[in-house]
Amino acid sequence: MQKTIKNLFLPIIVFVTCTLGAQTDSTYSDSIAITVPDTVIYPENAEIPIQNIAENQENNSNSKSSNNWWGNGLRIVNFQSTKVLEKGQLDFCIQHRFGYLSQGKSNFFGLDESNYRLGFDYGLINHLTIGVGRSNVGKILNGYFKWEIVKQNETVPFSVSLLEDLGVSLAHPPSGLEPYYWTHRLKYTSQLIIAHVFGDSRFMIQIAPTVVHRNFTDSATEPNDLLSLTSDLRFRITKGISITGEYGFLFPRDYRNQLRTAAGAGVEFYTARHVFQLLVSNAYYMNEANILTMQNGNISKGEIRFGFNVVRSF
Repeated sequence: MQKTIKNLFLPIIVFVTCTLGAQTDSTYSDSIAITVPDTVIYPENAEIPIQNIAENQENNSNSKSSNNWWGNGLRIVNFQSTKVLEKGQLDFCIQHRFGYLSQGKSNFFGLDESNYRLGFDYGLINHLTIGVGRSNVGKILNGYFKWEIVKQNETVPFSVSLLEDLGVSLAHPPSGLEPYYWTHRLKYTSQLIIAHVFGDSRFMIQIAPTVVHRNFTDSATEPNDLLSLTSDLRFRITKGISITGEYGFLFPRDYRNQLRTAAGAGVEFYTARHVFQLLVSNAYYMNEANILTMQNGNISKGEIRFGFNVVRSF
Protein backbone atom coordinates (compact mmCIF):
# COMPACT_ATOMS: atom_id res chain seq x y z
CA MET A 1 0.00 0.00 0.00
CA GLN A 2 2.84 2.39 0.88
CA LYS A 3 4.52 1.64 -2.45
CA THR A 4 1.26 2.36 -4.28
CA ILE A 5 0.84 5.71 -2.53
CA LYS A 6 4.46 6.57 -3.25
CA ASN A 7 4.17 5.72 -6.95
CA LEU A 8 0.97 7.76 -7.22
CA PHE A 9 1.89 10.91 -5.35
CA LEU A 10 5.62 11.27 -5.99
CA PRO A 11 5.28 12.19 -9.69
CA ILE A 12 2.28 14.39 -8.93
CA ILE A 13 4.25 16.29 -6.26
CA VAL A 14 7.18 16.73 -8.66
CA PHE A 15 4.90 17.96 -11.44
CA VAL A 16 2.98 20.39 -9.19
CA THR A 17 6.20 21.74 -7.67
CA CYS A 18 7.66 22.45 -11.11
CA THR A 19 4.38 24.01 -12.22
CA LEU A 20 4.38 26.38 -9.25
CA GLY A 21 7.97 27.26 -10.06
CA ALA A 22 6.99 27.99 -13.62
CA GLN A 23 4.13 30.19 -12.45
CA THR A 24 6.61 32.11 -10.34
CA ASP A 25 8.77 32.52 -13.44
CA SER A 26 5.78 33.80 -15.38
CA THR A 27 4.67 36.19 -12.62
CA TYR A 28 8.15 37.58 -12.28
CA SER A 29 8.42 37.94 -16.03
CA ASP A 30 5.09 39.76 -16.25
CA SER A 31 6.17 42.24 -13.60
CA ILE A 32 9.32 43.01 -15.55
CA ALA A 33 7.40 43.42 -18.78
CA ILE A 34 5.13 46.03 -17.15
CA THR A 35 7.79 48.14 -15.46
CA VAL A 36 10.51 48.34 -18.10
CA PRO A 37 10.57 50.26 -21.39
CA ASP A 38 10.14 48.67 -24.80
CA THR A 39 13.88 48.20 -25.37
CA VAL A 40 15.58 46.40 -22.51
CA ILE A 41 19.07 45.01 -22.04
CA TYR A 42 18.74 42.11 -19.61
CA PRO A 43 21.58 41.18 -17.26
CA GLU A 44 23.32 37.89 -17.85
CA ASN A 45 21.29 34.89 -16.57
CA ALA A 46 18.23 37.12 -15.99
CA GLU A 47 14.74 35.65 -16.27
CA ILE A 48 13.51 36.92 -19.66
CA PRO A 49 9.74 37.40 -20.06
CA ILE A 50 8.15 34.66 -22.13
CA GLN A 51 6.37 37.34 -24.16
CA ASN A 52 9.75 38.69 -25.29
CA ILE A 53 10.91 35.21 -26.24
CA ALA A 54 7.81 34.74 -28.35
CA GLU A 55 8.14 38.15 -30.02
CA ASN A 56 11.82 37.68 -30.83
CA GLN A 57 11.19 34.29 -32.36
CA GLU A 58 8.24 35.60 -34.34
CA ASN A 59 10.48 38.37 -35.70
CA ASN A 60 13.11 35.81 -36.67
CA SER A 61 10.66 33.37 -38.25
CA ASN A 62 12.02 34.10 -41.73
CA SER A 63 15.18 32.20 -40.81
CA LYS A 64 13.01 29.10 -40.28
CA SER A 65 15.59 27.75 -37.86
CA SER A 66 14.33 24.74 -35.95
CA ASN A 67 16.75 25.62 -33.14
CA ASN A 68 15.11 29.04 -32.69
CA TRP A 69 11.59 27.75 -33.14
CA TRP A 70 10.10 28.54 -29.76
CA GLY A 71 11.53 27.32 -26.49
CA ASN A 72 10.66 23.69 -27.13
CA GLY A 73 12.60 20.89 -25.46
CA LEU A 74 15.09 18.51 -26.99
CA ARG A 75 12.51 15.70 -27.17
CA ILE A 76 9.23 15.67 -29.08
CA VAL A 77 7.43 12.79 -27.32
CA ASN A 78 9.96 10.02 -26.72
CA PHE A 79 12.39 10.62 -29.58
CA GLN A 80 14.90 13.45 -29.88
CA SER A 81 14.50 16.44 -32.20
CA THR A 82 17.22 18.22 -34.20
CA LYS A 83 17.42 20.94 -31.56
CA VAL A 84 20.65 21.45 -29.61
CA LEU A 85 21.29 23.63 -26.57
CA GLU A 86 23.23 26.87 -26.66
CA LYS A 87 26.77 26.74 -25.32
CA GLY A 88 26.73 26.60 -21.52
CA GLN A 89 23.00 25.87 -21.17
CA LEU A 90 22.08 23.08 -18.77
CA ASP A 91 18.71 21.28 -18.78
CA PHE A 92 17.41 18.98 -16.06
CA CYS A 93 14.80 16.58 -17.44
CA ILE A 94 12.32 14.42 -15.51
CA GLN A 95 10.53 11.79 -17.61
CA HIS A 96 7.77 9.57 -16.22
CA ARG A 97 5.72 6.76 -17.75
CA PHE A 98 2.86 4.97 -15.99
CA GLY A 99 1.23 1.59 -16.64
CA TYR A 100 -1.47 0.79 -19.17
CA LEU A 101 -4.71 2.73 -18.87
CA SER A 102 -6.49 -0.52 -19.76
CA GLN A 103 -5.45 -2.06 -16.42
CA GLY A 104 -8.47 -0.39 -14.90
CA LYS A 105 -9.28 0.14 -11.25
CA SER A 106 -7.16 -2.78 -10.03
CA ASN A 107 -4.01 -0.87 -10.98
CA PHE A 108 -5.57 2.60 -10.69
CA PHE A 109 -5.60 2.90 -14.50
CA GLY A 110 -1.84 2.41 -14.62
CA LEU A 111 -0.89 4.93 -11.95
CA ASP A 112 0.29 2.21 -9.56
CA GLU A 113 3.07 1.35 -12.01
CA SER A 114 5.83 3.73 -12.99
CA ASN A 115 9.07 4.05 -14.90
CA TYR A 116 11.02 7.27 -14.59
CA ARG A 117 14.21 8.74 -15.99
CA LEU A 118 16.28 11.57 -14.54
CA GLY A 119 18.71 13.20 -16.92
CA PHE A 120 20.91 16.19 -17.64
CA ASP A 121 21.54 17.78 -21.05
CA TYR A 122 24.33 20.29 -21.58
CA GLY A 123 25.40 22.54 -24.43
CA LEU A 124 29.10 21.71 -24.54
CA ILE A 125 29.84 24.05 -27.43
CA ASN A 126 27.68 25.66 -30.07
CA HIS A 127 26.01 22.98 -32.21
CA LEU A 128 27.00 20.15 -29.82
CA THR A 129 24.89 18.86 -26.91
CA ILE A 130 25.78 16.01 -24.57
CA GLY A 131 23.53 14.24 -22.07
CA VAL A 132 23.31 11.48 -19.49
CA GLY A 133 20.40 9.88 -17.66
CA ARG A 134 19.24 6.85 -15.72
CA SER A 135 15.94 4.93 -15.73
CA ASN A 136 14.74 2.81 -12.82
CA VAL A 137 13.22 0.00 -14.93
CA GLY A 138 16.09 -2.10 -16.26
CA LYS A 139 18.56 0.10 -14.34
CA ILE A 140 19.45 1.68 -17.68
CA LEU A 141 22.19 4.31 -17.76
CA ASN A 142 22.61 6.06 -21.10
CA GLY A 143 24.74 8.86 -22.46
CA TYR A 144 24.63 10.60 -25.81
CA PHE A 145 25.93 13.42 -27.93
CA LYS A 146 23.98 15.31 -30.59
CA TRP A 147 25.75 17.34 -33.25
CA GLU A 148 23.86 19.90 -35.29
CA ILE A 149 25.27 19.48 -38.80
CA VAL A 150 22.99 21.86 -40.70
CA LYS A 151 20.51 24.46 -39.45
CA GLN A 152 17.54 25.43 -41.61
CA ASN A 153 17.67 28.94 -43.02
CA GLU A 154 16.62 30.90 -46.10
CA THR A 155 18.93 28.91 -48.38
CA VAL A 156 18.91 25.50 -46.66
CA PRO A 157 15.40 23.96 -46.46
CA PHE A 158 16.01 21.59 -43.56
CA SER A 159 17.96 20.97 -40.35
CA VAL A 160 20.12 17.90 -39.82
CA SER A 161 21.53 16.55 -36.55
CA LEU A 162 23.47 13.39 -35.75
CA LEU A 163 22.60 11.52 -32.54
CA GLU A 164 24.87 8.85 -31.04
CA ASP A 165 23.65 7.11 -27.88
CA LEU A 166 25.19 4.39 -25.70
CA GLY A 167 23.05 2.57 -23.13
CA VAL A 168 24.07 0.03 -20.50
CA SER A 169 21.83 -2.08 -18.27
CA LEU A 170 23.03 -2.15 -14.65
CA ALA A 171 20.45 -4.76 -13.59
CA HIS A 172 21.36 -8.27 -12.43
CA PRO A 173 22.15 -10.55 -15.38
CA PRO A 174 19.35 -12.86 -16.56
CA SER A 175 19.40 -16.24 -14.84
CA GLY A 176 20.49 -19.27 -16.85
CA LEU A 177 22.47 -17.29 -19.42
CA GLU A 178 26.11 -18.31 -19.36
CA PRO A 179 28.47 -16.86 -20.23
CA TYR A 180 27.15 -13.32 -19.76
CA TYR A 181 29.81 -10.66 -20.22
CA TRP A 182 29.70 -7.01 -19.27
CA THR A 183 29.70 -6.06 -22.95
CA HIS A 184 26.41 -7.94 -23.35
CA ARG A 185 24.74 -5.12 -21.42
CA LEU A 186 25.45 -2.51 -24.12
CA LYS A 187 23.18 -1.08 -26.80
CA TYR A 188 24.15 1.53 -29.38
CA THR A 189 21.93 3.91 -31.32
CA SER A 190 22.80 6.05 -34.34
CA GLN A 191 20.26 8.51 -35.78
CA LEU A 192 20.40 11.03 -38.58
CA ILE A 193 17.58 13.44 -37.69
CA ILE A 194 16.21 15.55 -40.55
CA ALA A 195 13.59 18.25 -39.89
CA HIS A 196 11.77 20.94 -41.84
CA VAL A 197 9.88 23.92 -40.42
CA PHE A 198 7.12 25.26 -42.67
CA GLY A 199 6.10 28.79 -43.58
CA ASP A 200 5.26 30.81 -40.49
CA SER A 201 7.11 28.35 -38.22
CA ARG A 202 3.92 26.82 -36.85
CA PHE A 203 4.43 23.34 -38.26
CA MET A 204 7.49 21.09 -38.13
CA ILE A 205 8.01 17.54 -39.39
CA GLN A 206 11.05 15.32 -39.08
CA ILE A 207 12.25 11.84 -40.00
CA ALA A 208 15.19 9.94 -38.59
CA PRO A 209 16.81 6.88 -40.18
CA THR A 210 17.98 4.85 -37.19
CA VAL A 211 20.31 1.92 -36.53
CA VAL A 212 20.28 0.12 -33.17
CA HIS A 213 22.95 -2.46 -32.35
CA ARG A 214 22.57 -4.88 -29.44
CA ASN A 215 25.59 -6.83 -28.22
CA PHE A 216 23.29 -9.52 -26.83
CA THR A 217 19.98 -10.94 -28.09
CA ASP A 218 17.59 -13.42 -26.50
CA SER A 219 17.89 -16.00 -29.26
CA ALA A 220 20.01 -16.87 -32.26
CA THR A 221 17.15 -15.90 -34.59
CA GLU A 222 17.02 -12.28 -33.42
CA PRO A 223 19.29 -9.87 -35.29
CA ASN A 224 21.84 -7.79 -33.42
CA ASP A 225 21.18 -4.85 -35.73
CA LEU A 226 17.76 -3.26 -36.11
CA LEU A 227 16.81 -0.63 -38.68
CA SER A 228 14.06 1.89 -38.06
CA LEU A 229 12.62 5.06 -39.54
CA THR A 230 11.08 7.33 -36.92
CA SER A 231 8.81 10.24 -37.80
CA ASP A 232 7.69 13.18 -35.66
CA LEU A 233 5.64 16.33 -35.97
CA ARG A 234 5.02 19.43 -33.92
CA PHE A 235 2.25 21.99 -34.51
CA ARG A 236 2.17 25.27 -32.61
CA ILE A 237 -1.33 26.25 -31.51
CA THR A 238 -0.51 29.42 -29.56
CA LYS A 239 2.63 31.23 -28.46
CA GLY A 240 3.02 28.86 -25.52
CA ILE A 241 1.31 25.62 -26.57
CA SER A 242 2.08 22.96 -29.19
CA ILE A 243 0.78 19.51 -30.02
CA THR A 244 3.12 16.67 -30.99
CA GLY A 245 3.07 13.18 -32.44
CA GLU A 246 5.51 10.43 -33.39
CA TYR A 247 5.78 6.94 -34.87
CA GLY A 248 8.67 4.48 -35.23
CA PHE A 249 8.63 2.11 -38.21
CA LEU A 250 10.69 -1.09 -37.89
CA PHE A 251 12.71 -3.14 -40.39
CA PRO A 252 13.01 -5.96 -41.41
CA ARG A 253 9.49 -7.28 -41.82
CA ASP A 254 10.00 -10.57 -39.94
CA TYR A 255 11.29 -8.67 -36.92
CA ARG A 256 8.57 -6.05 -37.23
CA ASN A 257 5.99 -8.84 -36.94
CA GLN A 258 7.42 -9.75 -33.53
CA LEU A 259 7.51 -6.24 -32.09
CA ARG A 260 4.82 -3.56 -32.04
CA THR A 261 6.07 -0.19 -33.18
CA ALA A 262 6.20 2.78 -30.83
CA ALA A 263 3.70 5.60 -31.26
CA GLY A 264 2.74 8.59 -29.16
CA ALA A 265 1.11 12.01 -29.02
CA GLY A 266 1.28 14.90 -26.62
CA VAL A 267 0.81 18.55 -25.81
CA GLU A 268 3.57 20.98 -24.77
CA PHE A 269 3.46 24.08 -22.58
CA TYR A 270 6.32 26.60 -22.45
CA THR A 271 7.41 29.16 -19.89
CA ALA A 272 10.61 31.17 -19.70
CA ARG A 273 12.63 28.37 -18.11
CA HIS A 274 10.36 25.31 -18.25
CA VAL A 275 8.92 22.92 -20.79
CA PHE A 276 5.99 20.70 -19.75
CA GLN A 277 5.02 17.80 -22.01
CA LEU A 278 1.92 15.70 -21.29
CA LEU A 279 1.73 12.59 -23.46
CA VAL A 280 0.17 9.22 -24.21
CA SER A 281 2.24 6.42 -25.74
CA ASN A 282 2.44 2.66 -26.00
CA ALA A 283 6.18 2.78 -25.16
CA TYR A 284 7.45 2.18 -21.63
CA TYR A 285 11.14 2.99 -22.05
CA MET A 286 12.65 6.43 -22.60
CA ASN A 287 15.80 5.89 -24.64
CA GLU A 288 15.75 5.13 -28.34
CA ALA A 289 17.48 1.72 -28.19
CA ASN A 290 14.96 0.22 -25.77
CA ILE A 291 11.92 1.93 -27.29
CA LEU A 292 12.72 0.30 -30.63
CA THR A 293 13.93 -3.14 -29.44
CA MET A 294 11.60 -3.88 -26.51
CA GLN A 295 7.95 -4.87 -26.81
CA ASN A 296 5.47 -1.98 -26.85
CA GLY A 297 1.78 -1.99 -26.00
CA ASN A 298 -1.01 -3.05 -28.34
CA ILE A 299 -2.90 0.17 -29.00
CA SER A 300 -5.95 -1.67 -30.37
CA LYS A 301 -6.33 -3.36 -26.95
CA GLY A 302 -6.02 -0.11 -25.04
CA GLU A 303 -2.43 -0.71 -23.99
CA ILE A 304 -1.62 2.99 -23.82
CA ARG A 305 0.36 4.74 -21.11
CA PHE A 306 0.06 8.25 -19.74
CA GLY A 307 3.29 10.09 -19.05
CA PHE A 308 4.99 13.44 -18.84
CA ASN A 309 8.33 15.18 -19.37
CA VAL A 310 9.35 18.21 -17.32
CA VAL A 311 12.40 20.23 -18.36
CA ARG A 312 14.06 22.97 -16.29
CA SER A 313 16.68 25.14 -18.00
CA PHE A 314 19.55 26.82 -16.18
